[in-house]
Amino acid sequence: MKVLVTGHHGYIGSVMAPFLHDAGLRSPGSTRSSMMAATSEPIGSTSLRPGVRDLAADALTGFDAVVHLAALSNDPLGDLNARWTYDVNLNGTGSLSRAAKEAGVRRFLFASSCSMYGVADLSELVTEEAPLMPLTPCRGRRPCGSCPPQGARRHDPQSGVQPGADSENDRVSELAEITRDTLPGSTIDHAGGSGPDPRRYRVDVGKLSRAFPGYRPHWRARDGARELFDAYRKANLNLDTFQGDRFVRIARLKLLIEKRDLGKDLRWRQAAAAMR
Repeated sequence: MKVLVTGHHGYIGSVMAPFLHDAGLRSPGSTRSSMMAATSEPIGSTSLRPGVRDLAADALTGFDAVVHLAALSNDPLGDLNARWTYDVNLNGTGSLSRAAKEAGVRRFLFASSCSMYGVADLSELVTEEAPLMPLTPCRGRRPCGSCPPQGARRHDPQSGVQPGADSENDRVSELAEITRDTLPGSTIDHAGGSGPDPRRYRVDVGKLSRAFPGYRPHWRARDGARELFDAYRKANLNLDTFQGDRFVRIARLKLLIEKRDLGKDLRWRQAAAAMR
């Protein structure tokens, strides 16, 4: 089975591509990652060019499925240029799904974000049928997340599903406590003048449990904190590097645009020239 993973250099894609490879699937990837210079190719994947906004149907011929993870994330990025968010996340997703349908791709898995729920009723967990009320361009990056991308095939009228476990709806304060417990000698300081985040991230995952009764998540926030701590320590990561243009997305984008490696439309200049 041949699967295209978009955003295979991203937070989830860099884990998803090796996972598919280990399962015996072929998983080329397509990405526009601004962080590529700081990363290696994920195991089991090879890059396609161009990025998701410019993939035509002929590039998708022969694929059995698309796992669409590519998107711009992070509120400050949307504040820097909201048009990027709509161009990549909304228009790019629509273009990719239409190309996949034209190429005969039978399965299109579309990853969205709980951030699109925005402000919701705090007394109840949010289900997949909740209304969308994103507060920023970034958080609205998947405005078509509650319905299928045009041309995508669905197995039922409400095929969206939220992964996870109800017991893992951690609050920010709880995540801070996990971090403090993981890092020896660390403390928690509350920023002055801060208040509760009005956005709603506590979700109901009952639909997943009903569809797959045997499903049990085995990775929790505490596991992730430990993995990050061990990785940072192994790499001898210091604060200056962590906060520099190698890992901070906005700083990286500004640097690449300044160096003219990226155009102001967030396309790699070399790739754009090759397409002309």
